[in-house]
Amino acid sequence: MNPLFSTSSPAASRVCVWIRDMVPITRQPQQQRTATKTRSRPPLSTRRRSLKLLLLYFATGAGAGVAWFHSVHQPQRKSSPIATVKVKKEGEQELPMRNRTKTPKEDHIKFMGQTGGLRHYRRILCYGDSLTFGSTTTFQKYPYGPYLQAQLPSTVDVQWLGLPGWTTAQMVAEEDRPGVGLQALLQDRDDGEDPIEVVILLAGTNDLWNSSVKDIFQRLIQLHQVCFNNHVSHTIAIGIPPSHYQANDAVAAQKAHTINQQLQAHCEEHADQTTYVEFPFDFRRDGKHWDPDGLHFSQRGYQEFGDAFSTIVQQILSSTH
Repeated sequence: MNPLFSTSSPAASRVCVWIRDMVPITRQPQQQRTATKTRSRPPLSTRRRSLKLLLLYFATGAGAGVAWFHSVHQPQRKSSPIATVKVKKEGEQELPMRNRTKTPKEDHIKFMGQTGGLRHYRRILCYGDSLTFGSTTTFQKYPYGPYLQAQLPSTVDVQWLGLPGWTTAQMVAEEDRPGVGLQALLQDRDDGEDPIEVVILLAGTNDLWNSSVKDIFQRLIQLHQVCFNNHVSHTIAIGIPPSHYQANDAVAAQKAHTINQQLQAHCEEHADQTTYVEFPFDFRRDGKHWDPDGLHFSQRGYQEFGDAFSTIVQQILSSTH
């Protein structure tokens, strides 16, 4: 007998008892029942077969979990503009390619890319956390960058970098990190490539549970200053969005409200450099804009979010031309 399926082992015995209890009891006519009313049990062969199926089910589930983990943490390819060329056939002229790709070294970095790639265009960078990445609980990604791009002229190129789970503290500390740091991205240009003119910053959601209002606000201002230090003409500060977490935690909600007020006041004071944009829709637990987790947006939410401030972006581009 295979010891793995032997009912003499304690673990197998416990499982067999569980299977026994799960198998419906055949009820006999009253006259056939014994005085002690003992319960009928399935044959030993049936219990062994059920145990085999149960173990196979657990093994299959574990294998699927490992496969899912590797698929989720597969390094994404980072898109970056400009003009390398596709492989050409003999005698064929080189043609400009809209994108060339680089692969980040860190598996957990998720870079969605860009929608354009012209050599001379107005460049915009959307930078932030998972709300810029476009995260959902279905593992589908809907970054708002492409929706914003669709509302802008073809001469404008929108890039986006979302870092799921990142706090403003991480963004400031890693500003020079190649491929992910804000300063590194702003300085990463090919010869002849136009600089990024406008940066849209959406961050702070992941800080609410363990950082003070003062620290979060100061780090947000530092990120804007990184942009100005690298010749960005204008920045857009998007207010920290509402969420299910804030709806159930008055302290977090008050933090977000205070930070947004301070951001707005700062932007009004420096209106020639930065613009505050209030988040466009409220939180509703079963609302059409929200993912079931109550933190991220639905596909429709990301789309309407990207559409909501396209007019402001166009006005800024016109004023900085």
